[in-house]
Amino acid sequence: MSQGAEHSSGADSGEVDPKLLALLRCPCPQHQPLQQRPDGLACSGCERVFPVVDGIPVILPEPEDPSAD
Repeated sequence: MSQGAEHSSGADSGEVDPKLLALLRCPCPQHQPLQQRPDGLACSGCERVFPVVDGIPVILPEPEDPSAD
């Protein structure tokens, strides 16, 4: 009997599956593709870097500054 799904990529927890990476875009106004880097996923437009936690990209827009009004 199988003991569950096996991970075929062998990647550590900081890498994102290439199929998922191809779909991801930065939340910046340009919505540029993200590129895998050792420190996370980087926007090819604004150069913002998003962390990857346990193989899950944490892609959130920057919080709005309430004092900017």
